[in-house]
Amino acid sequence: MNISNFEFSALPKALFGPDGKMYHCNAKSKLVGILESLAKDESNTEKSSQVPNGQLESESKKAAILDGMAFLHTYFKPTHIKTCEDLCIDISKKILLKFGHYNEVHVVFDTYFSDSLKKDARENRSQGKDPVQYRISAEMKVGSISMARLLAHEKTKDEITAFLAEKILKITSEAKKKFIVSWRDKAQSSEDLADVSSLCTTQEEADTKIILHAVYLASNGLDITHIFSPDTDVMVLALRRIPRLTPQVGIFLGQGMKKFVDLIPIFNALGPLKASALPGLHALSGADITGSFINKGKLKWWKTFIDAGDDIHEALAKLGTGSSLDEEIRQRLEELVCKLYIPKTALKDVGEVRWWLFTKKQCQDENLPPTRGALDPAFLRAHLQASIWRQDLKQNPELPPALNCGWKKNGENFEPIPCVGPCVPEVAMELCRCNCGQKRCAPPCTCRAHNLKCTEMCKCEGKLDLCDNFDIEDEDDDDEERTMCSDTSDSSDDGEE
Repeated sequence: MNISNFEFSALPKALFGPDGKMYHCNAKSKLVGILESLAKDESNTEKSSQVPNGQLESESKKAAILDGMAFLHTYFKPTHIKTCEDLCIDISKKILLKFGHYNEVHVVFDTYFSDSLKKDARENRSQGKDPVQYRISAEMKVGSISMARLLAHEKTKDEITAFLAEKILKITSEAKKKFIVSWRDKAQSSEDLADVSSLCTTQEEADTKIILHAVYLASNGLDITHIFSPDTDVMVLALRRIPRLTPQVGIFLGQGMKKFVDLIPIFNALGPLKASALPGLHALSGADITGSFINKGKLKWWKTFIDAGDDIHEALAKLGTGSSLDEEIRQRLEELVCKLYIPKTALKDVGEVRWWLFTKKQCQDENLPPTRGALDPAFLRAHLQASIWRQDLKQNPELPPALNCGWKKNGENFEPIPCVGPCVPEVAMELCRCNCGQKRCAPPCTCRAHNLKCTEMCKCEGKLDLCDNFDIEDEDDDDEERTMCSDTSDSSDDGEE
């Protein structure tokens, strides 16, 4: 049984929980604080950290991009609202009131696919409650339905965004304000003669659509862009595209989208290479369709990323290129994972890291990195997510098939592939390790009780001077194993998140 190549259980514990589902990253917003800290030395950070909506430069052309569904989730439904018509008119008026002082406003909605890979992440956020589908029409009674309940089902969200888009365009057109709304694969302006066909897209996520709209604004001569979205993903994608955005760009984040973050100082602190690598790091460390590593939060990943060399940064910047994962990129990702578990190690093979941590540090299986067989489909899922993000400026992105990127079909649903090949052989279930000290592994030694010889995995390490239950043929020690990776003080994440 080779610990380097096999897990200890039917699922890789570093990536999957006992219920068989991937661990979801529930602290993506931690990355916001990390990135903000980079810009502390920038002279304008303190001044721009709180920018009220009414104090914008009057001589500049200003635009806002609003995550429409995020706004709906913050909307408080008044008691006088009775029908869906009432609801959408009230929402449209509130959007006009809040954003009408901008020269141009873009309202962007997700597209909802029935076979979306994001289904599992959305179900995770719903906390196990079964959604109810409502058929949207002007006369539909919504007075007694909470917004959370109304927006729980994907098909309902699809219908209500289409209905709401028409109301926003009508009301803003009557107010002589320039609004552009994007929903499904459509985009339309409140100005009848405006051509916004370049914003029609088959992209699924509002995250990527927002970036498409932001670049559109820059190409049309706007000076300032304010993005309103609570999603960390949007901030990460915008930072990568800073060279193509307006001269000033910031994002309103957090609950209620009230926290302003100026993106220019952060980009300057990162530099072009790290900014380009940021989406790849974000995908690998934990996004909606990639899952995350247990006990390895964004801060731990960030420290590893900063200490890594340019070759790893370049690999992350290229992640998502092409229909398949390039082998050289895969090797650099594996090297990064090795450093995640043993900082500053020279090891580049995750199997060697597993063996070293298990034999020398007696790490439990959940504190070991995944095997190569478990890492490869995880890398492919990150590759797919990075490909989605990389094509944020394409109207009709061509994505690699999910079934080639770490996913399989179970009926109508997608499921992540835990391992390539068997995670663990039968013999691994019988693997044991003794903790004998000074008794030379006399009974009740665990290994003796199972009729097994002691090995390097045991506390005695099967050494002649400590143990009488060793295999003479295995006595020779590997001097290289004794010296490599002396720096292990931070070999496991202490739950900084």
